Amino acid sequence: MRVHLKTAAILTATGALAGFVTGQLLPRRYISRTAVAFTENVSTDRCIYAAAQTLSAAALKPIVVQNAYYRTELDFTPEEEIVERIQQNGSIRCVPVGGQNGFRVEFADADRYLTLEMARVLVEETGKNANAAMKVVDPIHAGTSGPGRAQCVLIGMAGGLTLALLVIALGSRHG
Repeated sequence: MRVHLKTAAILTATGALAGFVTGQLLPRRYISRTAVAFTENVSTDRCIYAAAQTLSAAALKPIVVQNAYYRTELDFTPEEEIVERIQQNGSIRCVPVGGQNGFRVEFADADRYLTLEMARVLVEETGKNANAAMKVVDPIHAGTSGPGRAQCVLIGMAGGLTLALLVIALGSRHG
């Protein structure tokens, strides 16, 4: 019985260590989100048009040049590549917000502060392109995607304990 407890403890600790290492190696991805409602009557078509305009290459190029983060990146990355990455990482969805027409903005990146800044910029630009007044219903906030470090440790522990129980069960059958 004592050997089984040692085996379980060692495999559980090994699983926790593997989970910890995995959690350290996983890239952090931040997602900033916000929800904005128009304070005047804006049709869904007008919102969709404004969102498409905001994420167009023509609208994003000046943003890339003005943004301090992207301005330094322009030294080694073509402008078109940065614009494409913004289009892939950014999302503007026209949806009812707080009982009014509005939109939700999401922006994802490895840099938390860039996600917050770009979500703010996309909200401003969408409002300008819709030519409408807005109010923020859900303030911009950043979260992470994927499992966090603590979750990785817990998953590793669970995996180690499961392996320990399997080894003990199989060992007691054969011994």
